[in-house]
Amino acid sequence: GTKIQATLFNATIATFEEYIHLNNTIIIKNGKVRPINRKYASVNPIFGLAFGQNTKITVSENEINIGTLLFSFKRFEEVTKTNNENIFF
Repeated sequence: GTKIQATLFNATIATFEEYIHLNNTIIIKNGKVRPINRKYASVNPIFGLAFGQNTKITVSENEINIGTLLFSFKRFEEVTKTNNENIFF
């Protein structure tokens, strides 16, 4: 789909709550995409964002239209066995 959930714990919540609001365009740096515990999944049952001490969030002054990004997740072993030069990982 087009949604992903983020996981924040303890002090991380207080650090970022002022930036994360409905209809805000935010830029996230140093967040991590990780497999999530499926019993806590509310949007995407496979991957989620995790924020940590090194994560930085800024609110963009301009709305950013990046279009639709399509991902096809593959195991690292699969990618290294291909000769396709058009694969980015």
